[in-house]
Amino acid sequence: MQPHVDALVENWSQCVHGVGVYARSKPSGDTIFARELCISDANKPLLLANKDFIPYLVDALLLDPDHPRAGMQEELKVWCQQYHCEAIAQLAVFEPAHDALLQDGSVVPALEAVCEGGLSEEARDLAAAALAALSDRKLQMVMDGQKHVMLSCECSRLLCCCVLDAY
Repeated sequence: MQPHVDALVENWSQCVHGVGVYARSKPSGDTIFARELCISDANKPLLLANKDFIPYLVDALLLDPDHPRAGMQEELKVWCQQYHCEAIAQLAVFEPAHDALLQDGSVVPALEAVCEGGLSEEARDLAAAALAALSDRKLQMVMDGQKHVMLSCECSRLLCCCVLDAY
């Protein structure tokens, strides 16, 4: 399985850089599926075992003004940045990946750069989520003054009705 993942990472990297057979194809949902593999905890160790995976993710954020894909259509650049920010955010909540992302000195500055000047609001939000997951801050539950929320849902073939009650 690892050789297959290694080949995918190499292909994705070449696609993002427009190298070799990927010089004519553009990064898109048809050519790259890193985010989809980052969703499953079973795949994350395979991706992290590839020494080029995290550098690929950072490179695919397209932050370098001299990047080979800097002249690509804006909508494709936006897709590429959002997509790879989401992949990093998926990894950030997985403890072994969390540690690997923090050990790579380029990840946090790249995410901060996307937060400050990302190509879309969604990319900025995903970068912020990844940074929050990588921070030392822990979630705390505050109960004083909180309201309880109940959500009920009734679905039929033609209508789905959801009711939100706060009490």
